[in-house]
Amino acid sequence: MAPPRKRKCARSIQRRERERIAASRANESSELCQQRQLADSERTAAARAYETEDERYSRQAANAQRMAIARASEITEERYRRQAADAQRTATARAYENTEERCRRQEADAQRISNVRYEVWRQKENSAFQYSSNICYESDPLIAIGRMTLECNFCQALRWKGESPGMCCSNGKIRLHSLQAPPEPLYTLLTADYSDAVHFQDNVRKYNACFQMTSFDSTKEIRHLKFKVKCTIE
Repeated sequence: MAPPRKRKCARSIQRRERERIAASRANESSELCQQRQLADSERTAAARAYETEDERYSRQAANAQRMAIARASEITEERYRRQAADAQRTATARAYENTEERCRRQEADAQRISNVRYEVWRQKENSAFQYSSNICYESDPLIAIGRMTLECNFCQALRWKGESPGMCCSNGKIRLHSLQAPPEPLYTLLTADYSDAVHFQDNVRKYNACFQMTSFDSTKEIRHLKFKVKCTIE
């Protein structure tokens, strides 16, 4: 580690360099600014094109660490200014987008989100073929999603914490009739405790699978004015 005096000198040089760059950019014309940004983008793209996977992960980790340190030292006013500047910069950039650029940006955003989500599961890749009894899979937060404890405010359906609110009934737009008791002999088979009923209850999923693709007909035509029909009864 460098002596304190050398570290102080290095920080002073860095500060003067930042001030020089800031002063230089403050006097830039709009055209020069665009040319500089384009050159920076091309230089960055060329450098990243030759990155290995490990180098990319190291760079991203270093960037994330540097950003976390910078934001941890922000005061509330600085954070608001940064967020406002980011929002303004984004709005300005998108205002001049053409259709092709917007499509490219949306595709890049989708790819970036996909990469982030994949990275979470990257450590689990092929883990099913490398099962270890020493690992407590039940306590893994990526696997243990908990119980269905959240209740919909409209239809009282239960959902997991990771599921979107309102996905069950479209926030009250879909209303189903209350379930009626099943007809006989199904009701007795589901509720009784004699041998045939117990056998049916133990194998109800197998029986359901046997009949789930059978044909049926209906004399009633189902239409809905607000929602698209996903299942047509013929």
